[in-house]
Amino acid sequence: MTERSSDASAAETPVGESAVGAPAGARVRWIILAALALGAMMDAWDGTAVAVANPSIAGELNTTLTELQWVTNGYMLATAVFLITAGKIGDRFGHKRVFLVGVAGFMASSVLVGFAGHISLLIAFRVLQGLFGALLLPNSLAILTATFPPDKVKSAFGIFMGTFAVAGASGPFVGGLLVQYLDWRWVFFVNVALGACAFAVAAKLVPGTAPSGPARPFDLPGVLLLTIALGGLVLGVIQVPEHGWTGAYPLSCLSVGVAGAILFVVRETRIKLPFFPLSLFRSAAITASTVATLVAGGLMFSCWFFLALYLQEVRGLSPLLAGLELLPVNVVFLAASPVGGMLNQRFGPRLPILSGLVLVAVALFGLSQLSADSSYNAIWPFLVPLSMGVSFLAPTASQVIVGRSPAELTGVASGLGQTALIGGSVLSIAVLGTLVLFRTGSTFSANLAGAGVPSQVADQLSGSAASVAQGSITVPPDVPQHFAPAIVQAAHTSFMDGFGLAFLVAGILVLLVVPLGFLVRSEDPPARPEAAA
Repeated sequence: MTERSSDASAAETPVGESAVGAPAGARVRWIILAALALGAMMDAWDGTAVAVANPSIAGELNTTLTELQWVTNGYMLATAVFLITAGKIGDRFGHKRVFLVGVAGFMASSVLVGFAGHISLLIAFRVLQGLFGALLLPNSLAILTATFPPDKVKSAFGIFMGTFAVAGASGPFVGGLLVQYLDWRWVFFVNVALGACAFAVAAKLVPGTAPSGPARPFDLPGVLLLTIALGGLVLGVIQVPEHGWTGAYPLSCLSVGVAGAILFVVRETRIKLPFFPLSLFRSAAITASTVATLVAGGLMFSCWFFLALYLQEVRGLSPLLAGLELLPVNVVFLAASPVGGMLNQRFGPRLPILSGLVLVAVALFGLSQLSADSSYNAIWPFLVPLSMGVSFLAPTASQVIVGRSPAELTGVASGLGQTALIGGSVLSIAVLGTLVLFRTGSTFSANLAGAGVPSQVADQLSGSAASVAQGSITVPPDVPQHFAPAIVQAAHTSFMDGFGLAFLVAGILVLLVVPLGFLVRSEDPPARPEAAA
């Protein structure tokens, strides 16, 4: 099966290939894969490790809750908005060059974050870190596509994306170790060691990839409109947990994002050399893979947010112990990602995408049945299919999006897949969070009564829904303390009511996407090169 247009082989020759495929060349390819994975690991794990550093940051820098949220949101917003543009920059100026700039910039900005003495500076440097992080992943995938021959590229994608996922999932655990035994600043300083290794190997071994055509116009208006569209949509969704879907700030941002998206589509369909050719979506395989990544991949990664609340607030575990209970997920990621790549290599993309969607749906339905007193034995059997499903889905979907795109659009296509993954995570946290808040608010009073809390005490707690939706509650000092255990029990029960509803709806959404997997056929041809900018 031909995954790329014929232009690809002419433009970029696999590293180390000779007429007989020398073994040394094969070893070089896998060393390059390791270097690219190290670069992407910085981006993945740094985005999640900061969660356990936040309390220390808040204490040392005396932050407000909103400021602390922007330590994560600023990074996420910058990365999500810039991914497609970062891929296009790599297509235009060479993927190796842009990847190296990303690694160097990420190391430098990590040092700046680590030395920041004020929360405003820290947030600004986190945004800068997110911009450089966006340069890493799409250009890594583009380099992989050019480096590995067709009979190895799917396995390489599986290993690479599995490493990326493991880094993200292990972030809270590794970050907890660094915060507990060193300092929160080491969560960022450790990137220097990872980045230095990735830079040294990539600079020496990765071949220079030919730009797609520096003489072509770059379509700066298209870049600007896409940035406005993605920025408005992501920023609006980020604000939903704090302000609600009808809040003035989210609605304003979402309106700007929708307007920007409409203008972007109008422009890209009318100019001769668009920044992002919308004709890519004429491929059913690309469209189906993008939607599957947006929904199933985004929902899976947002699950860690609510599972962390459950383990720490309801079951009372420390961040470090919560990370240990999620550790089996990392083992499954490491084991299943290469298997997903081999399934894709042997049977084509339909099998791993379909099986991945089904596994994720089954896991979400299972997790929706948890209760406040569920043991760990009721959790881990569903964590395994959840991580296995995404291990099958995400690398395969990414490879389909890149492999079915023209050779000169590998960076843009890689950015598309990762934008869907991150955008899906942001959107699903907001949607599931709204469901948790709604269900929690509607059951809290009844659960208080069921726990034996008098109505006059329950009335004092009527404004605690937002806190309960995070699994915790503070009993006011004027409430008789002998009611505290019953109040906490009611709060935990209400949270689990919302948790169960959110995971149930998430499972249904994934099931609705399953039929799209049948649109991904092994014999689909790549998109036509003339559709590219």
